[in-house]
Amino acid sequence: MWHRSYLSKAIWITAVTLGVTACAQELPTVDSSPTTPTPNPAPTPAGWAIQNVGRTAVVDGYVTGANVFVDFNFNLQQDEGEPSAIFNADSSVYEFPIPHPDSTGAVPDSVSYVDFSAVEEFTLGCLWNRPRIAEVPAGAIDSSRGVVEEPYTMIYVPWAENNPSDKANITPFSTLLEAYIEEETEEISPPISVAEGCGQVAEGVAQGVSGRITELASDLAQYGYDPAALYEDFVATEDEEARATAERVVDILTTVRSIQLMAEDEVGERVRQYLSRRMIPVVLSGDFETLEFNVHYQTISRPEDESFNVKDWWGYEAIILDDGQLVARDDGRSLELSMDNLKEHAEQYTEVTNFIARDFPVTDVNTELEERHSWLWRDGARGIGELWTRVMIGGALPGDSTVAPGVSVGRELSITAGAADGIYSGEDQRTISYNSWSFADFQGEYGISEGTRTYVAINNPSNEWMDYDILTVYADRDLSTIHEIYDDLLASPVGISAVAEIKSQLMPSDWFNIEKYTLNSLLTYYVRYADDGNGFEETCFLHARTELGRTGEELERVDGATALARCTELFSG
Repeated sequence: MWHRSYLSKAIWITAVTLGVTACAQELPTVDSSPTTPTPNPAPTPAGWAIQNVGRTAVVDGYVTGANVFVDFNFNLQQDEGEPSAIFNADSSVYEFPIPHPDSTGAVPDSVSYVDFSAVEEFTLGCLWNRPRIAEVPAGAIDSSRGVVEEPYTMIYVPWAENNPSDKANITPFSTLLEAYIEEETEEISPPISVAEGCGQVAEGVAQGVSGRITELASDLAQYGYDPAALYEDFVATEDEEARATAERVVDILTTVRSIQLMAEDEVGERVRQYLSRRMIPVVLSGDFETLEFNVHYQTISRPEDESFNVKDWWGYEAIILDDGQLVARDDGRSLELSMDNLKEHAEQYTEVTNFIARDFPVTDVNTELEERHSWLWRDGARGIGELWTRVMIGGALPGDSTVAPGVSVGRELSITAGAADGIYSGEDQRTISYNSWSFADFQGEYGISEGTRTYVAINNPSNEWMDYDILTVYADRDLSTIHEIYDDLLASPVGISAVAEIKSQLMPSDWFNIEKYTLNSLLTYYVRYADDGNGFEETCFLHARTELGRTGEELERVDGATALARCTELFSG
């Protein structure tokens, strides 16, 4: 049964039952399709044994006719060298038959097996700790719902604390954890190859994903909830409530898969798809007909020139589905599923192009150029909410990886040229942002833990501070110029102790924030140079942070001349 008292509070879900059974069995003979079951086993030659590893169930009802594979390089697609499993009709599971380690010599032609030789240093432990993906095509058979009419994909996200002695269950619920993979791989460049799928970088991703799930499991346990129950085989346990909810989630996944196919058709290449974790507590409650959630798409990073890779990203915030059907935000009417309708009826739609440098002359520093456009709803009106071009430079601070186990400390510096229109003020704006961060725990939708930020907004065209031509820098992608920007950003005043110096560089209409994030609060010191030139407006704010990592209730506010003293006191606390 679902633990409803917790689900109203939960933000994330986790649980998996990762595992394989490695036992000597005769191998079913199959035709050229990797998913076609054949009940008649072929004889295994003397001296040879086959072990069926990576036993995997695809559960809505039990699904036959799916393409199941291990995603060794975490790119959520099947690459050459990532073979498909074979379906065992007797047990309703998919298996990866491989030669038993005791077998010697070349595999005889009469023996069928899957070949993992493309993965260097392949081990069963590596297989257990990689995602498994089930691509369910139209025409597959669901033991509960019959013939599948529309394709969808489900994903199993591994968790190191599971006992790999039985089987992995790919379910609609496990698919909702897909965002963890995005978060752990979005900064990796170049992408992991299949050959490196059991290597150090891939193992680091696996550990990162597993660590996030472990933290979530701990959070769930505080409310008496067993996370492992969420990845159980609910068909085998005859949990009818879970089965009914899973069927509704599959309807959602089918719609999302249709959107992905439309997106790929529009951009002419494969895209990666990510669902927001915010939908999870609603889905798990089982008490929903209308569902509001976010979905993001991203192209595969590709070389653009000798120095940069490029990828495109776009997101639809707060899409509304009613029983799997897209509905209008203003009046709830049913809509045809199309890219135009998604853009028009998401609460916010965003397009981003990122250029990521493959190298940079400063050790441990990443460089990214970004162009972002957003459209959003505000009081029923449509307008351009954001339009900017930005240079971002960041990385681990030298030596800071030794602060403490599991703690990452670093900085991100950026300079932005932006213009707002429609619902915003229409001001052109240059900004300077200096973030220092420390990630020891991951909490909330964006994984923000603790850190500080100095953010300066230059709205006065006469202000020459950091007056780089960012649009030209973006277009030219010249690393030497970006290195000059980096040096200037490093020399910029930051932090609560630098307030006087920052003020001295502002002009009327300019403003700045100095912020401190903790797990439970957001402290902000805000200064604006009045538009009329008559001095500074100053405020010290203290807000609670919600479990989504967002700003919550205002706990304290001090305006005027004493704001700096109060914020200085709070910053040191």
